[in-house]
Formats: sequence, structure tokens, C-alpha cells
Amino acid sequence: MTDKGALRSNMYQENSPKRELLNTSSVILVIGLMLAIISLLADVLGFGTWGEFGTLQTLGTIVGVMLVMIGLIIKILVNIFS
Repeated sequence: MTDKGALRSNMYQENSPKRELLNTSSVILVIGLMLAIISLLADVLGFGTWGEFGTLQTLGTIVGVMLVMIGLIIKILVNIFS
């Protein structure tokens, strides 16, 4: 097995730091996605006002999208440098 193949097989072991980083990035991504969807649909879900897209909705959407991007960037970087 090549060195890169050995690194990839070690990455998927249970206690591997890279595996933990991938799990953490997945959690960040899912939390960001949920926050963005809930913020975007706040009016429909009954949390917001129908007249406008509020400040908290805007803030929640921006933070949610940023968390999704951070989660994706971490996943990409771990796969590139592993």
C-alpha cells in the first residue's frame, strides 16, 4: 500500500484525529444548515412577522450560511491534506 493509501486507511480508524475533524465539520455543517433553513422559513413556521424579513432572520440566515461554508471548507481541506 502506498503512503497516501496508508494515510487514508488510518484516517477512517475510530480514534483518528482526522476522523474527529470530519465528524466535527459535519456537525457544524448540519447546525448551519438547520439554522439557515429555520431562519429563512421563520415567517412560515410562525416565528416571524409576515410583513418583513426581520433583523434576527437576516442574522440567523447569514450565520447559518457561514457555518455551512466553514463546515464544507474544513471537509475539503481535510480531504486535500490527508
